[in-house]
Amino acid sequence: MTTDPDMARLAAARPSIAAARISRVLDPVNVVAVLLLIVTWRSRTGWLEFSEVLALVLVGAVGVPKTVLALALRHGLASDRQVVRRQERPVLAAVVLASVVLTVGGLALLHAPRPVFALLVAMATGLLLVLVATLAAKASLHAAVLAGAIPILWLWNPGLGVAVQRFWPQSCGRESEKDGTARVRSLWEWCLD
Repeated sequence: MTTDPDMARLAAARPSIAAARISRVLDPVNVVAVLLLIVTWRSRTGWLEFSEVLALVLVGAVGVPKTVLALALRHGLASDRQVVRRQERPVLAAVVLASVVLTVGGLALLHAPRPVFALLVAMATGLLLVLVATLAAKASLHAAVLAGAIPILWLWNPGLGVAVQRFWPQSCGRESEKDGTARVRSLWEWCLD
Protein backbone atom coordinates (compact mmCIF):
# COMPACT_ATOMS: atom_id res chain seq x y z
CA MET A 1 0.00 0.00 0.00
CA THR A 2 1.38 3.41 -0.98
CA THR A 3 1.33 6.05 1.72
CA ASP A 4 -0.03 9.45 0.72
CA PRO A 5 2.85 11.89 1.44
CA ASP A 6 0.46 14.74 2.21
CA MET A 7 -1.45 12.72 4.80
CA ALA A 8 1.81 11.36 6.26
CA ARG A 9 3.06 14.94 6.69
CA LEU A 10 -0.22 15.92 8.34
CA ALA A 11 -0.12 12.91 10.68
CA ALA A 12 3.47 13.73 11.71
CA ALA A 13 2.59 17.35 12.56
CA ARG A 14 2.19 18.25 16.20
CA PRO A 15 -1.33 19.61 16.91
CA SER A 16 -1.33 23.21 18.06
CA ILE A 17 -4.33 25.16 19.32
CA ALA A 18 -2.61 28.46 18.48
CA ALA A 19 -1.81 27.32 14.92
CA ALA A 20 -5.40 26.16 14.42
CA ARG A 21 -6.77 29.52 15.61
CA ILE A 22 -4.34 31.51 13.46
CA SER A 23 -5.22 29.34 10.48
CA ARG A 24 -8.94 29.96 11.02
CA VAL A 25 -8.53 33.73 11.39
CA LEU A 26 -6.13 34.01 8.43
CA ASP A 27 -8.17 31.66 6.27
CA PRO A 28 -7.76 32.83 2.66
CA VAL A 29 -11.50 33.49 2.36
CA ASN A 30 -11.39 35.81 5.40
CA VAL A 31 -8.27 37.64 4.20
CA VAL A 32 -9.74 38.06 0.70
CA ALA A 33 -13.07 39.35 2.11
CA VAL A 34 -11.34 41.99 4.24
CA LEU A 35 -9.02 42.97 1.40
CA LEU A 36 -11.90 43.31 -1.06
CA LEU A 37 -13.90 45.38 1.42
CA ILE A 38 -10.98 47.77 2.01
CA VAL A 39 -10.02 48.17 -1.64
CA THR A 40 -13.64 48.57 -2.77
CA TRP A 41 -14.32 51.11 -0.01
CA ARG A 42 -11.16 53.13 -0.72
CA SER A 43 -11.77 53.25 -4.49
CA ARG A 44 -15.52 53.96 -4.50
CA THR A 45 -16.97 56.90 -6.39
CA GLY A 46 -20.50 56.57 -5.03
CA TRP A 47 -22.64 54.40 -2.76
CA LEU A 48 -24.45 52.63 -5.58
CA GLU A 49 -21.20 51.71 -7.30
CA PHE A 50 -19.70 50.61 -3.98
CA SER A 51 -22.70 48.37 -3.25
CA GLU A 52 -22.78 46.78 -6.71
CA VAL A 53 -19.05 46.17 -6.91
CA LEU A 54 -18.78 44.89 -3.34
CA ALA A 55 -21.72 42.50 -3.83
CA LEU A 56 -20.20 41.14 -7.04
CA VAL A 57 -16.72 40.59 -5.63
CA LEU A 58 -17.95 39.12 -2.36
CA VAL A 59 -20.15 36.63 -4.21
CA GLY A 60 -17.60 35.75 -6.92
CA ALA A 61 -14.39 35.76 -4.89
CA VAL A 62 -15.62 34.82 -1.40
CA GLY A 63 -19.08 33.22 -1.53
CA VAL A 64 -18.46 30.85 -4.43
CA PRO A 65 -15.08 29.58 -3.09
CA LYS A 66 -16.59 29.01 0.36
CA THR A 67 -19.57 27.18 -1.15
CA VAL A 68 -17.33 25.08 -3.43
CA LEU A 69 -15.28 23.97 -0.42
CA ALA A 70 -18.39 23.21 1.65
CA LEU A 71 -19.86 21.10 -1.17
CA ALA A 72 -16.54 19.33 -1.74
CA LEU A 73 -16.35 18.45 1.95
CA ARG A 74 -19.98 17.28 2.03
CA HIS A 75 -19.56 15.05 -1.04
CA GLY A 76 -16.15 13.65 -0.11
CA LEU A 77 -14.23 15.49 -2.83
CA ALA A 78 -12.06 17.11 -0.15
CA SER A 79 -10.96 15.38 3.02
CA ASP A 80 -10.47 18.52 5.14
CA ARG A 81 -10.89 22.32 5.11
CA GLN A 82 -7.21 22.83 4.31
CA VAL A 83 -7.43 20.46 1.32
CA VAL A 84 -4.17 18.82 2.36
CA ARG A 85 -4.18 16.17 -0.36
CA ARG A 86 -2.66 17.58 -3.53
CA GLN A 87 -4.80 15.46 -5.82
CA GLU A 88 -7.96 17.08 -4.35
CA ARG A 89 -6.80 20.63 -5.10
CA PRO A 90 -6.76 21.05 -8.92
CA VAL A 91 -10.49 20.66 -9.52
CA LEU A 92 -11.41 22.89 -6.58
CA ALA A 93 -8.85 25.53 -7.59
CA ALA A 94 -10.05 25.45 -11.21
CA VAL A 95 -13.68 26.04 -10.17
CA VAL A 96 -12.65 28.91 -7.88
CA LEU A 97 -10.42 30.34 -10.62
CA ALA A 98 -13.34 30.22 -13.07
CA SER A 99 -15.49 32.10 -10.54
CA VAL A 100 -12.84 34.78 -10.08
CA VAL A 101 -12.39 35.14 -13.87
CA LEU A 102 -16.18 35.51 -14.30
CA THR A 103 -16.13 38.11 -11.51
CA VAL A 104 -13.42 40.02 -13.39
CA GLY A 105 -15.71 39.98 -16.44
CA GLY A 106 -18.56 41.29 -14.30
CA LEU A 107 -16.33 44.07 -12.98
CA ALA A 108 -15.50 45.06 -16.55
CA LEU A 109 -19.22 45.25 -17.37
CA LEU A 110 -19.85 47.39 -14.28
CA HIS A 111 -16.92 49.65 -15.14
CA ALA A 112 -15.61 49.03 -11.64
CA PRO A 113 -12.82 51.17 -10.21
CA ARG A 114 -9.38 50.15 -11.50
CA PRO A 115 -7.97 49.15 -8.09
CA VAL A 116 -10.75 46.58 -7.58
CA PHE A 117 -10.35 45.30 -11.12
CA ALA A 118 -6.56 45.08 -10.69
CA LEU A 119 -6.95 43.23 -7.39
CA LEU A 120 -9.19 40.59 -8.94
CA VAL A 121 -6.86 40.15 -11.92
CA ALA A 122 -3.96 39.70 -9.48
CA MET A 123 -6.03 37.18 -7.49
CA ALA A 124 -6.81 35.20 -10.64
CA THR A 125 -3.13 35.20 -11.60
CA GLY A 126 -2.14 34.07 -8.11
CA LEU A 127 -4.72 31.29 -8.13
CA LEU A 128 -3.46 30.08 -11.49
CA LEU A 129 0.14 30.01 -10.22
CA VAL A 130 -0.85 28.16 -7.04
CA LEU A 131 -2.86 25.70 -9.15
CA VAL A 132 0.18 24.99 -11.34
CA ALA A 133 2.52 24.75 -8.32
CA THR A 134 0.09 22.38 -6.59
CA LEU A 135 0.47 19.88 -9.42
CA ALA A 136 4.11 19.35 -8.44
CA ALA A 137 4.32 20.23 -4.74
CA LYS A 138 2.31 21.21 -1.69
CA ALA A 139 1.74 24.93 -2.25
CA SER A 140 0.29 26.91 0.64
CA LEU A 141 -2.73 28.94 -0.37
CA HIS A 142 -2.62 30.64 3.05
CA ALA A 143 0.92 31.88 2.38
CA ALA A 144 0.11 32.90 -1.19
CA VAL A 145 -2.94 34.94 -0.15
CA LEU A 146 -1.08 36.64 2.70
CA ALA A 147 1.90 37.37 0.45
CA GLY A 148 -0.44 39.14 -1.95
CA ALA A 149 -2.54 40.88 0.72
CA ILE A 150 0.22 42.45 2.82
CA PRO A 151 1.67 44.79 0.16
CA ILE A 152 -1.81 45.86 -0.92
CA LEU A 153 -2.86 46.59 2.65
CA TRP A 154 0.39 48.42 3.18
CA LEU A 155 -0.29 50.71 0.22
CA TRP A 156 -3.89 51.35 1.26
CA ASN A 157 -3.20 51.65 4.98
CA PRO A 158 -0.04 53.49 6.04
CA GLY A 159 -0.69 52.25 9.60
CA LEU A 160 0.59 48.86 8.52
CA GLY A 161 3.75 50.56 7.28
CA VAL A 162 4.16 52.24 10.67
CA ALA A 163 3.78 48.88 12.43
CA VAL A 164 6.36 47.27 10.16
CA GLN A 165 8.76 50.17 10.56
CA ARG A 166 8.39 50.01 14.37
CA PHE A 167 8.83 46.25 14.80
CA TRP A 168 11.09 45.33 11.86
CA PRO A 169 14.39 46.44 13.49
CA GLN A 170 13.69 44.54 16.72
CA SER A 171 12.75 41.36 14.88
CA CYS A 172 15.85 41.52 12.69
CA GLY A 173 18.12 42.29 15.64
CA ARG A 174 20.79 43.57 13.24
CA GLU A 175 19.97 47.20 12.71
CA SER A 176 18.93 50.21 14.70
CA GLU A 177 15.38 51.51 14.63
CA LYS A 178 16.61 54.50 12.61
CA ASP A 179 18.07 52.21 9.91
CA GLY A 180 14.89 50.12 9.80
CA THR A 181 12.73 53.24 9.55
CA ALA A 182 14.83 54.60 6.67
CA ARG A 183 14.59 51.28 4.80
CA VAL A 184 10.80 51.08 5.18
CA ARG A 185 10.40 54.75 4.22
CA SER A 186 12.45 54.26 1.03
CA LEU A 187 10.39 51.15 0.12
CA TRP A 188 7.19 53.09 0.82
CA GLU A 189 8.28 56.00 -1.40
CA TRP A 190 9.27 53.59 -4.17
CA CYS A 191 5.81 51.96 -4.05
CA LEU A 192 4.07 55.32 -4.31
CA ASP A 193 6.11 56.51 -7.34
